[in-house]
Amino acid sequence: MQRVKEERIKGGLSDLKPLEIRLVKGEAESGLWKQLVSTHHYLGYKRAWGRRLRYLVWVGDGAIGAIGWKSGALKLQSRDYFIGWSVEQRKQYLAHILNNDRFVIAEEMRVKNLASHVLARNVRMVSRDWESRYGVKPYLLETFIDPERFSGSSYRAAGWQPIGSTKGYEKLKKGYRYHGKVKEVYVYVVEEEFRRIIGCERRSYPQEGSLTTHKEERLPMMIQKVGYNPDLIDWAGIEKEVVGRIAEELVSFHRLFGDCFR
Repeated sequence: MQRVKEERIKGGLSDLKPLEIRLVKGEAESGLWKQLVSTHHYLGYKRAWGRRLRYLVWVGDGAIGAIGWKSGALKLQSRDYFIGWSVEQRKQYLAHILNNDRFVIAEEMRVKNLASHVLARNVRMVSRDWESRYGVKPYLLETFIDPERFSGSSYRAAGWQPIGSTKGYEKLKKGYRYHGKVKEVYVYVVEEEFRRIIGCERRSYPQEGSLTTHKEERLPMMIQKVGYNPDLIDWAGIEKEVVGRIAEELVSFHRLFGDCFR
């Protein structure tokens, strides 16, 4: 009978035989996946729609880990600069980007290098399985890591590379919401020639700060409205110098009413 493996295991990878990673199939395995994610992942289980693949990590008849993949983020500045594509190119090729939104190994599994081993194997699998199911070849994989909880060492050991950070927003049905929890962005290149295929070159990531990365810490009441769009400044064509002056004016204005927003 398939189940979540609850026995504590210590040692090396050789102590976990047979170790298998398989696509989730059927309601029973889907339930095991949800159980592992709900129990062991800090974000828990959230029902989601759209293209996705889910895997379970098995030792014998016991599931010890869960992995989830979905379509890539619609907009992600550090990734978009890393790729170097234009807005039109992003619309055309975004389907080739996958997001690893869940990865968890049960806490009972105290096995050195287990996480990086599973990640490395699953990268090869999802690249094949995604194309088989959806007819789209993955070019690049992305994931977000909370630096307050994880070091990212398992991803780096599996060949992923850090390229920047998020801005602290989450995408809602209408617009964005600023929550201030910045995460590190890691990517894994599946198709080495992806820039040649897209027709772009990597762009240098901007070094100077902006309103959304510096001023929000000083304006706790700002950007709480769900409908705010962080791309508004670029869309409106406002010059950087003007943005800076607006930011200073907002900070000064906020100080006049600071007690009202505490």
